[in-house]
Amino acid sequence: MNRRSRTEPAGRPVVQLTDRDKLVLQAIAECGCLSTEQLARLAFPSADRARRRLRMLHDARYLGAFLTSSRESTVFVITRDGLQALKDSGLDVTGLRVAVPARASALPHALMISDVRLYLAGLRSRGDPVLTAWETGKGSAAAACQLTSNGIAPDGLAWLSLPTRTVLVAVECDRGNEGQALTDKISRYFKWFVGRSACELWLIVSGGEQQIQQARRLCLRLGVGKWARVLSQEWVNCRPVKAPPPRLEIGG
Repeated sequence: MNRRSRTEPAGRPVVQLTDRDKLVLQAIAECGCLSTEQLARLAFPSADRARRRLRMLHDARYLGAFLTSSRESTVFVITRDGLQALKDSGLDVTGLRVAVPARASALPHALMISDVRLYLAGLRSRGDPVLTAWETGKGSAAAACQLTSNGIAPDGLAWLSLPTRTVLVAVECDRGNEGQALTDKISRYFKWFVGRSACELWLIVSGGEQQIQQARRLCLRLGVGKWARVLSQEWVNCRPVKAPPPRLEIGG
């Protein structure tokens, strides 16, 4: 008996979008691509439930799917039909588009950035800082706040709303292969932070406690402790969402 590939759609079913479906489609459109594992954390009680519903949305042509390997989770992107379905549901799709999937070698880093974005959005449920905007670290906002002119291209820029102010967060994701490049980048952040208020650096690190401690020591050694928070990828992916850890040094 022939088995259908995880990325091969079946005959197109009629799917009535639920509120959860709309949440899933919108999250994928905003992030560019998301894996089954990420979507399960976002909206489903289990990975099995996520896989079944995502397969239905895929068969309905609302989602495209691809694999990086047989052992990895399926990665989904939104289709033109998916965007149209969101628009027909009354949701604002301005600025959303069908994304080009990242190349295989860059995909783990791209998905890690999406983990951070989903975590920040999830803080709302705790009454913690509310994510009001997110942009790429290579866009017009990065240029406007002089990150670009200082030779810094964050993995993402997030605006978090607090009761009395809005904080601009530069997000950096380190999968353990940054090496000297990360050191140089954090050195440039120090120069950028001086004289600025309501700005922070969130460094997300994959790996164990040793990698976390190394990242903390690096930030302290380079003088950005007043502005930096170091989070493990495990912290970011934990559900229910946990409050962010404190800055390495209080002040600034």
